[in-house]
Amino acid sequence: MTAPQNLLIAGSGFLSSAVAQWFHGKGWTVSVLTRRPDTAPAQATAVPWDGQSPGEWESALVEADAVVNFCGQSVNCRYNAKNRRAIRESRVQTTRLLGQGIADCPSPPQVWINAASATIYRHAEDRGMDEYHGEPGTGFSVEVCCAWEDEARRWQKPKVRQTLLRTSLVLGHGANSVYPTLARLARLGLAGRMGPGSQFISWIHVEDFCRALEFLIANELAGPVNVTAPEALGELARP
Repeated sequence: MTAPQNLLIAGSGFLSSAVAQWFHGKGWTVSVLTRRPDTAPAQATAVPWDGQSPGEWESALVEADAVVNFCGQSVNCRYNAKNRRAIRESRVQTTRLLGQGIADCPSPPQVWINAASATIYRHAEDRGMDEYHGEPGTGFSVEVCCAWEDEARRWQKPKVRQTLLRTSLVLGHGANSVYPTLARLARLGLAGRMGPGSQFISWIHVEDFCRALEFLIANELAGPVNVTAPEALGELARP
């Protein structure tokens, strides 16, 4: 398809800011659905929404050629009952709301890219996990990922291509990114070898993440897509 020129982003965190800056630099018109318009990236037009109910924000869907949903409470918190509930509901509820808006839109976006996570896979040190043969893991984080993807699939429409981003850690400087947390651990002397040293981490640089989004919007890829660097970091990845 012809590359779209109007991008609507749901959420105003680290990835939203990076993606807004990237596509704005490509000449796109970018809008951001956000609860706090004052936090929207400078390169985007803020569209107020509460993430819970239909409203005037739905008119932004009519103008959009592509929509990307990054909504979800940060997982950088203690996993108590309250935070677990918020982590799950903030992802499932906003995906449901966006899906309903797209379903009701008289002229919906051509592409809907919804955030998900590579955390859906089991912790595997024996082989890589791909979209076709990857094995789901167990535990709270996996349950959240499955519910997140299932909710998005509920709203699939024939005229809207839907892609689910199974993204690894995205490394880059910015508020609420994982990099400051990792840097803090390194400064505390906790960046060395742990236990057997066989663990490894899947990752992608933020610029490559933006390039991946641009590629996914422009090409006819649908369903789950792993967004990560080809090789993980860790003892097993070293020559």
